[in-house]
Amino acid sequence: IEARIKELAIKQVEANSEMPWGLVIWNHDFHTGVIGLVAQRLVERYYRPVVVIGSDQGSFKGSVRGIAGFNVVEALSALSPYLERFGGHEGAGGFSIAEEKIPEFVEAFNGECRRRLQGQELEPYAMADTEAGLEDITPALIDELKSFAPFGVGNPSPTVLIKGLKVTDRRVLKNEHTKVVLSDSRRNIAGLMWRERHHPALELGLKVDVACRPDKSLYAGHYQLQLNLQAVQRART
Repeated sequence: IEARIKELAIKQVEANSEMPWGLVIWNHDFHTGVIGLVAQRLVERYYRPVVVIGSDQGSFKGSVRGIAGFNVVEALSALSPYLERFGGHEGAGGFSIAEEKIPEFVEAFNGECRRRLQGQELEPYAMADTEAGLEDITPALIDELKSFAPFGVGNPSPTVLIKGLKVTDRRVLKNEHTKVVLSDSRRNIAGLMWRERHHPALELGLKVDVACRPDKSLYAGHYQLQLNLQAVQRART
């Protein structure tokens, strides 16, 4: 369900002639149980505040995810005349809204995002804890990184930047995830981008810089190294 809604949401976003300051995606058929997850995926993809609205037994509910410098609950408070109820905190929130108010809310949300975000950088980015070469990604390094667990809010899993890798193979897993083989011309390693069927930089033959979380998986009784890709861009060299 999440993947289908995300795909529909991306089509709505990319139908815009220009990218708005804040994205509002809505549909009667969006399941309210996954709209928060979809909103977060869209933030990761477009780096804009995102609202996804779905219908639950005739009631329209929205989930909001923000970015740095955008306080979600303050924005919802400013937009309260359009809402029936709302709540949340700095990074995320939710609300209920009458269907006839949604078109007005779309415009008002974009205006509120513009007011709060003018002058800020709105390009997606990922923060890496360290830079390494592919030769540094070893079972010993992965074990060392895992020693910082447990991971969660306030202690995210360490992210490593690796530059100049070539995409030598690419396929889609379960019609939902992208798996690639990345090479530095001496070594190969699998890279996985979860819940992303297509990334414009992950095309055969391209060189990329990746922010990733190194890991190892057990397959056929053997451990294999892999990179869980958090962000990818075409190499700038």
